Amino acid sequence: MNNKETQQKLINNLMVKVNEFPTLPTIYSKLSDTINNPTCSAADVAEVISQDQAAVTKILKVANSSVYGFVRKVTSIDQAVVYIGFQQIKALVLALSVIKLFDNTKDIKNLTPDGLWKYSFAVGSISRLIAKTAGEKIVEDYFVAGIIHGIGKLLLMTTIPPIYEKIVQNAKISDEYLYVVERKVLGISHMKIAEMLCDKWKLPKTLSNALANYHTGFVDGRFQLMSSIIHISTVTASMLELGDSGMKKVPMLHKEVWKHISLPDDFFTKNYQIFYNDYREMSSLLLSK
Repeated sequence: MNNKETQQKLINNLMVKVNEFPTLPTIYSKLSDTINNPTCSAADVAEVISQDQAAVTKILKVANSSVYGFVRKVTSIDQAVVYIGFQQIKALVLALSVIKLFDNTKDIKNLTPDGLWKYSFAVGSISRLIAKTAGEKIVEDYFVAGIIHGIGKLLLMTTIPPIYEKIVQNAKISDEYLYVVERKVLGISHMKIAEMLCDKWKLPKTLSNALANYHTGFVDGRFQLMSSIIHISTVTASMLELGDSGMKKVPMLHKEVWKHISLPDDFFTKNYQIFYNDYREMSSLLLSK
């Protein structure tokens, strides 16, 4: 069997694994349906979330974290919904749902789920702050996009661990990007797999495009804000060595992306401590069992 035939066999196997992968927990679909109803109230949203006690516990912890900094302690999910907002709560539930789906991912020789999640939380925290600076209203969408941008890597760790161990090892000892090594060996990248999972879960196209194209920040040659913000955040998290991205090489920042986002020159020096603290706190809260 030649290399192309081997790759095609691997791709076909991965397609099957994506199709067989579980759907998002029902709490997310119920919450989406409820929020999409123009007559829904905070009580309706809280009622749906209350059906998952684990989600309630974590959302209350997040609501009382320094990220939001509410003056009063949030003691009920009803309060959390009102204070944080419908769409922000929905984004947090999505993050919790995806994390839960990968609960059983095992360590591989050159990468651990814990290290990858911590890197992803750093990307999410930085993305949230960039989005806020850029004037976006629902910054949790960017936070969640950063958190789940590496789900393609997690699926590969789960489905083909021996092969992916070698891919990650090659990326860490060479001067190549992880997705380049993936394409050489598998004929497909973790970004494409992440896009397919998003499509399977019927998540917004803006999100799936961002996960598929964050390495450039552009979608089909056109600027896309979410993709560009994730791009900048992955570069920053890698430079600061927060968590483990699965490769040694720091991604190159695309100048055109930087021009489009137009952050203040002192953005990173001024905000470093903020997103570093957010990254540590959110990692601790959302990854706890």
